[in-house]
Amino acid sequence: SLRPRTSGALSAGLFAADVAAGGASAATLRRIGHVRPAQWALMGGGVFVSGFLSASLQFEAMRTISAAKSQPFAALQPLFAGLFGVALLREEVSLGTAVGGLLMIGAALSWRPPARCGPPRISSAPRPSRRRCARGVR
Repeated sequence: SLRPRTSGALSAGLFAADVAAGGASAATLRRIGHVRPAQWALMGGGVFVSGFLSASLQFEAMRTISAAKSQPFAALQPLFAGLFGVALLREEVSLGTAVGGLLMIGAALSWRPPARCGPPRISSAPRPSRRRCARGVR
């Protein structure tokens, strides 16, 4: 697609211009030689695990479970990110962040998909009553 290539070319051009002007990118490139191989391996492993592996598992799960069933779990991702940040990195959580997070979690957990009574019908036969659908007769 043209859009990713265009944004990639724009990013590369801005990076090259910053290096040529002696900006922050040039300073970063000068310091990159001081990074140890073990640190490169750690960064590469972090990118692989958090990016490729997690995305692969998520897409496989989406093939197995419907979006309506998996969405509440996906909506809990910010909660776990915040909890891990507080527990492992000693991040501070403001009152506004906590209230917003609780509202998001509450909305995600309280949502229910609309009840359907079987597949759409083409015939003019009457549909079963809502009460029968609610009891699980589909």
